[in-house]
Amino acid sequence: MENRKSKSVFQNTNYVLLFLGVLISHLGASFYNFAVGFYILKITSNNAFIQGVYLAVAGLVVVITSPLGGVLADRWNKVKIIYGTDLIKGFVVILAALLIYFAINNNDENLQLIILFGVAIIFNFVGAIFSPASSSIIKFIVDEDQYQQASSYLSSIDSLLGIIGVILAGIFYTIMPIYYLFILIGILYILSGISEMFIKYHYEKTKQPLTLKYIINDFKDGFNYILTKKALLYLSFGALFANFFVTPIFNNLNYFISVYVKGQKYIFDHLFEPEFWSSIISVAISLGTISTSLVYGLKKQKERFAPSILKGFFLIAFVFIAASISFIFSVLIWDNINIYLISLFILMILCGVALIMVNIPISTYRYKIVESDKLAKVNSLMVIGTQGLMPIASFVGGIIIQALGIGYLLSFCALGLLITSILLASSKTVRAI
Repeated sequence: MENRKSKSVFQNTNYVLLFLGVLISHLGASFYNFAVGFYILKITSNNAFIQGVYLAVAGLVVVITSPLGGVLADRWNKVKIIYGTDLIKGFVVILAALLIYFAINNNDENLQLIILFGVAIIFNFVGAIFSPASSSIIKFIVDEDQYQQASSYLSSIDSLLGIIGVILAGIFYTIMPIYYLFILIGILYILSGISEMFIKYHYEKTKQPLTLKYIINDFKDGFNYILTKKALLYLSFGALFANFFVTPIFNNLNYFISVYVKGQKYIFDHLFEPEFWSSIISVAISLGTISTSLVYGLKKQKERFAPSILKGFFLIAFVFIAASISFIFSVLIWDNINIYLISLFILMILCGVALIMVNIPISTYRYKIVESDKLAKVNSLMVIGTQGLMPIASFVGGIIIQALGIGYLLSFCALGLLITSILLASSKTVRAI
């Protein structure tokens, strides 16, 4: 066991191994998500509906599998779950690379879509098992007063990769075939799994056999338990509807680039392809999240969580209201894509700030109030509670864009975010935490 009195979590070898593993794994994920998003649009001639179906299927697998992931994470060795799922992803994506190479040589775009849908199902199935194990293991390897610090630095990984990862993804996507990029992604997942193998924590094996009845009863126990934590339950509902309204916007960013930027005169068009603007917008989000994550990591852990969470929700609503208004005037009325790209870059920085203002306090609050033997189940239930509507949101977003256009989608989502924030702030239970 590492020295639990360390002032910095980076003096803890177990945390460093987890950090490195997550860093490499998320780098592979950032490459994969960037490439697949544009590649599906490429082989379907910018069909937002098919992309929406793809994202809906991926999200549905997460929601269905998450209860099992929570039960397994509380029962099995968390380290083995973490590195095992990363290794599975690595070998699966390398196999997909070989199959896509075969499909391209035979000019079979339908087979490519089938392969991508298959990988999405497998990735999200093992990801739903990975997530509760990786998020709950923090409580077992760091001290209580380091929960916020540990969560903040792990959150900064996504922020860092939102800058470095998406830039590299944009470069690799434009200079190499998709199957070579998939092989690179597979290697990254395997390296991540190797790093995570060496994490050590005190694990006590459960003697009761794993049966379907046990899984159902354990899930019921977790559900009944979270019902007793009303503030956490209300926050889950708030995040559920916030994700419902945010998901279609982020999921269709590639569609926006392909339809409104590609073929136009845009800023830096002499330096890079239009797809690279997707990376730039992701960089903007990451600038906001990484700076705010570092602030939370360095400052003392607070006892009150509601002020930051509620301010974050309202800031997200403001960001998308402003993005909607800017789109209407800049793109639809003035026909000036550059004004919108600049305003979107600034707004996405604020969005990154808001996301951390919400996510870090919720994570810290969860670590503080939930018992160790129930944490993974609660985490998996919160995945359902916060992401349960995302598959529907992806599907609905694709339909709205195909039928009405992206302007209507932005306005609809902005209004929904504002209403969600107001309802959450009206709860005395949430304001009291």
